[in-house]
Amino acid sequence: MWKDSSNDDARPVSSSGGSSRSASRRKRTSFSKDHVELLRVTFETDPYPGIGLRESLSQTTGLPESRIQVWFQNRRARTLKVKGAKQGSVAVR
Repeated sequence: MWKDSSNDDARPVSSSGGSSRSASRRKRTSFSKDHVELLRVTFETDPYPGIGLRESLSQTTGLPESRIQVWFQNRRARTLKVKGAKQGSVAVR
C-alpha cells in the first residue's frame, strides 16, 4: 500500500566487496581505564547527564561529546539488560 520513497538504485555499488564502505566508517573509540572509571562514577551519580556535564567530561577526557553521549546510552541499555536478566532468573527458579 505505502511505497518506500528511498531509492536503492541511488547507492553506489562497490565491486570490491565493501572495502570502500570501511574507508568512510569512523574508527572505534578506545577508552582508557581512567576514562571508563570517570564515566562509570559519573553514571552512578547521574545516568542521564545533560549537555553541560557531557561537554565537561569531553574536555576532561579529550573524547568527543558525541562518543560520551553514546557511552551513556550503551551503559543505560546494558544496565536495563542486566536488571531484566536478573529479574527473569529469579522468577523462573
